[in-house]
Amino acid sequence: MSGWKTDVEHRSTARHRIAVLVGHNIAYHRNRRGWSCKVLAEKTGITTSRMNRWELAQSQLPVADLVLIAHTLGVKVTELLSVPS
Repeated sequence: MSGWKTDVEHRSTARHRIAVLVGHNIAYHRNRRGWSCKVLAEKTGITTSRMNRWELAQSQLPVADLVLIAHTLGVKVTELLSVPS
């Protein structure tokens, strides 16, 4: 049973790291455009509180919303999922 717990913990940690990376990249591309979180939220039709939670990795971002955000920011989805070089 301890192996199962380790696997679950590992997946949870990996999901959090991805959420942190995506949140950072959203904020980066948003700031490059001079937009506040509120402006990006309004442009996507997503609430500001949800956008804030995603940027702070406090909540999981649905794939459909990730695609919408990337499109609104004018970047590829892969740019939001990639480690900045």
